[in-house]
Amino acid sequence: MAMRRRVDHRSDAELERPMSVANTRTTADVLWQDGTRQRGVASASLLLFVPRNEHDFLPGQQVVRVRGGDGSAAAGVVRGLSCRDRTVSVSWLKQEAAMPNCGDEILSAYDLGIDGNSRVFYGNVVVRLRNSMHEAVVQAQSNDRKTMGDDLSWVGHVSDLCEDGHVLVKWGNDKTTKVLPHEIAVVKLQMVSEMLREMGDWVYDDGDIGDDAVDNNAQEQTAVQEPAGIADNGANGEGGDDDSDTEDGLVPSTRLNWGGDGSDRQGADDSFRFQQFDVMQSPPDHHYLDDTEQGTGGGRRWIKRVHKEWNILENSLPDTVYVRAYEDRMDLLRVAMVGASGTPYHDGLFFFDLQLPPSYPAAPPSVNYRSFGLRVNPNLYPSGTVCLSLLNTFGGQGAELWSPEVSSVLQVVVSIQGLVLNAQPYYNEAGYEAQVGTPEGRRNELPYSENTYLLNLQTMIHLLRRPPAGFEDFVRNHFLHRARHVLLACKAYLEGRLVGTLGGEARAADQGRSCSAGFRLALANVVPRLVEAFAAIGAHGCEEFDRPLLCTSSASG
Repeated sequence: MAMRRRVDHRSDAELERPMSVANTRTTADVLWQDGTRQRGVASASLLLFVPRNEHDFLPGQQVVRVRGGDGSAAAGVVRGLSCRDRTVSVSWLKQEAAMPNCGDEILSAYDLGIDGNSRVFYGNVVVRLRNSMHEAVVQAQSNDRKTMGDDLSWVGHVSDLCEDGHVLVKWGNDKTTKVLPHEIAVVKLQMVSEMLREMGDWVYDDGDIGDDAVDNNAQEQTAVQEPAGIADNGANGEGGDDDSDTEDGLVPSTRLNWGGDGSDRQGADDSFRFQQFDVMQSPPDHHYLDDTEQGTGGGRRWIKRVHKEWNILENSLPDTVYVRAYEDRMDLLRVAMVGASGTPYHDGLFFFDLQLPPSYPAAPPSVNYRSFGLRVNPNLYPSGTVCLSLLNTFGGQGAELWSPEVSSVLQVVVSIQGLVLNAQPYYNEAGYEAQVGTPEGRRNELPYSENTYLLNLQTMIHLLRRPPAGFEDFVRNHFLHRARHVLLACKAYLEGRLVGTLGGEARAADQGRSCSAGFRLALANVVPRLVEAFAAIGAHGCEEFDRPLLCTSSASG
């Protein structure tokens, strides 16, 4: 509501008829995700964009290589990202001067990660570091109209990220200058929840503020008008298993019959048989081995229940799950799962260490995933934590939660294999199931699956180098049987096939889609290492999958 004063000398209380604002219009200058700029965009045409995966880079962010490259820790500045191709244009910085080298490099988004040493970004509130404040202090002291207490030349906000590696900062004294990233520090915007924790429980004493009032979702906000961009307000105002051979000549990983004609198991030991369930001595590398207090068990009733669990596992395990129990540590179990066809986990091996507490089955087992520091699923953390309602490590209700009367170790195993290692792991992230069938979901599900498959391949390499104790022969023979199949799958992906579609027909929603160019670039970097790891265990038939062939396939895509 606005009012206009009379221009005569009557009392200020005498006003003309009030007028209402009929319309307003604001515009924004936008730096889009692909690196292009657009000025004067109507603010009403922009939507909030929140990055949903760790490879949704924006121009100006500093990144480092996480896969491939020469192993150096050099940082680079993102110039633009192709959302469709999942490729990123990066200008690398010279470490000694924090200045970019000549020319940009096009890289796979999956081979990059945010540089943890630099968090400078558009809109950040920053302060000058001590060594860079000298000039500002001298200038303030020479200004007779100010005192040091009034000077605001030390604090400002980032208004632009320059192509030469400098940061453009508008300071509190209304002046704008260029600085280098190491000359400033970002002021952390403390979330409401963090402040309330520091203040303590007394903040709730009057009953006016509760947990519902705490906002845990403070995130850096950008704008989106497809593709995503950064806005500056202007002054103007399910795939399952397939039991048949596929058109690719590939046998689904769930058909692990190690007999037959030997066409896909070159180099394997035909006499090797690995029981699905067995009892042996505890391994030295079990995650819970040192938890000796738990190892004493919970008495005769507890031992009887453990024997019952062993019996269920021995007789009811799915074909692609293998379990070892330990007679000297009845509280421990080790589980190996083979990734199912039709998922980005196909042909991979995934290991879990379990421990039954003395109160079992009143409390669920503890489960740790052998991650090698990789996060292959929203429910499987690099620390090894398994986030699952059945384990009471995630929210749930009813049948989703652990029940001492009906729940079992077998149920935990089957839940991990079916609910976690599934065809669309992107939707396992809390709250993301609402995106199924939406444009946002379709935009993010494929990049997540592509990165998951790359992590699956990395996990294979780690397992071949450091197999879990008691499963050394199992790991070796599995990959002797499946090595050529894995490489044929990689070849098909390099030629454009979608991840997880080799075990059957693609979903109707995926018709006409192909994997991204960025995925093919990253895959071409991983496969030579995979070939080397397979050759090291004596797998045959890998010679045709050399680097020139992979690079040619990648380039032709």
